[in-house]
Amino acid sequence: MKRFMNISRIAVASVLLLFISCTPKHREMKPAVPSIIVSGVEHVDSWPDNGGLQQGSLHSEFDSVKYIRLETNDKCMIGEISQILRMGDSLLVVDQYVAKSMVVFDLNGNYCYNIGGQGRGPGEYNEIGYVHVADDGNIYVADRGAGKILTYAKDGHFVKESLLNAGAPQAFVVLKDSILLGSYSGYRVNAPYRLAWTNLNQVGDTLNTAFPYMTTRRYVAGEFLRGKDNEVLFHYPLNDTVYAVTDAKIEPYLSMGFYEEDELRSFIKDTEDLDDEDYKKVLYTSEEITNHIELFRCDNHWVVYSQKGSYAYISFIDKGRRDYIKSDVNKKKLYVPDNFSTSWHDWIIGYVNYDALDYLNKEQREDFLKSLSEACGSEITLDSLKQSNPVITMYHLKSR
Repeated sequence: MKRFMNISRIAVASVLLLFISCTPKHREMKPAVPSIIVSGVEHVDSWPDNGGLQQGSLHSEFDSVKYIRLETNDKCMIGEISQILRMGDSLLVVDQYVAKSMVVFDLNGNYCYNIGGQGRGPGEYNEIGYVHVADDGNIYVADRGAGKILTYAKDGHFVKESLLNAGAPQAFVVLKDSILLGSYSGYRVNAPYRLAWTNLNQVGDTLNTAFPYMTTRRYVAGEFLRGKDNEVLFHYPLNDTVYAVTDAKIEPYLSMGFYEEDELRSFIKDTEDLDDEDYKKVLYTSEEITNHIELFRCDNHWVVYSQKGSYAYISFIDKGRRDYIKSDVNKKKLYVPDNFSTSWHDWIIGYVNYDALDYLNKEQREDFLKSLSEACGSEITLDSLKQSNPVITMYHLKSR
């Protein structure tokens, strides 16, 4: 489970190796001419100042925890979780790299059905990319190998496919009237960070494009968030701003406060001549630059994971801000062996990462496995975690 989404990026060194090994293959992209240029607004809200590291347990932020042991059989084996998506009373678990499958379970962990399958026929995919569940209940899947978007109904039935001129985006949302907003990596100096609007019902020329950020460094594309009141938000690496997307336009929405502008500008200038591998080594060891941010938008909270140098943090932000340190590569410390994957209202959903249990001492590990077994109603050992399907975790945030 190397691509865990949140708390359990257990050591920055291992994360560095992961990013180096997974550097995307460069491909020629036809430069996009932006029809929308992001401009500043008169006022952008900002997060509260850092509240300092909390001495208490991370669990003090939650009022309930639910563990779901996923059924294990030959139809639904999960090798590595890429995404977890909540669909009403069910969970869609995506495995892009090992089982290469999309499996639906109910909230008790019972297997329900698969979405599509690998192949070249109708409703089959070549290579699973990003998966999105839209407000209309449809499931949209990027087929990275074929450069298209597959559409399935909530019950798993195949609806249609849409071949995109620019290929499948690395992340996307589907808005009303089948408008797809996708983020593409910038592998050319004159086409970095492209956002593109496309009509899935009439695939052809791109409806609109935007360049929210310009740099010569080849970053992966940013991520979309769906949150309170169906807002569509967007953020991307080495940027201090969350953007709001409405009616085919994008504008600054919220300042995260992770970067000092002068320090960031100096860092980009000092590293612009480094190759990708040397750049990542500098990025992931810098004590000045926040090298990774993941956001979860809940109804009444922001939950934020960040990495800086050899430390990783989880922050809970509402009217105030509360920060917890999660891991220290030098001391090999870890507090919660879970990966957070997605948010749903005021729930944070993830899974138990058995690799992270190595960062607990023997007593802590035994206590955790005992509490996990009691919650699931059957014995769970480290070996059983490795040999069976993952245990899903659902944390409900306290109202403050």
